[in-house]
Amino acid sequence: MTGGRDKTLALAVGAAIALAAVIVLIVFLAGDRGESTTSVSSDPAPALGRPIGGSASARPEPLANAGASTAARAFFRSYLAVSYGRAKPEQLRNATAALRENLRDQNARVPVGVQDLQPRIVSVRLEAIGDGRVRATGTVDDGDVAPYPLFATLARIGERWVAVSVGG
Repeated sequence: MTGGRDKTLALAVGAAIALAAVIVLIVFLAGDRGESTTSVSSDPAPALGRPIGGSASARPEPLANAGASTAARAFFRSYLAVSYGRAKPEQLRNATAALRENLRDQNARVPVGVQDLQPRIVSVRLEAIGDGRVRATGTVDDGDVAPYPLFATLARIGERWVAVSVGG
């Protein structure tokens, strides 16, 4: 009796790990790669001394930083709804039409069981990458195996911050 229970438990753990690996793989393969970044905290507290690895001019202004952080959180929430099969790419918030179209064209299938998870954004970190763009890293916890990172590049278009790419 115990042997059957152990096998079932081992299969369930293996399936959960495989599911988490698929989600992480989808996230990493979905976006652009190879951009160099300069780290900037989304914490509005003033920095002490000169920034390491970049100039102060590479940092978004505090108000822009707050706007980018708010836009990133809203985008990540709507992206998770799409990723977990609860919404369509057309419903993405703070995303360019091109990104919505790209995600719609990918037509990714949601693995069985993922729709039942409850993902939430635990934190968002921003990095200035120049030319009115920031790289947002969100930490997602869906109650499954472990929290995982989600990446997006946001650009300032007019007065708004919008996601132009998602993934690695």
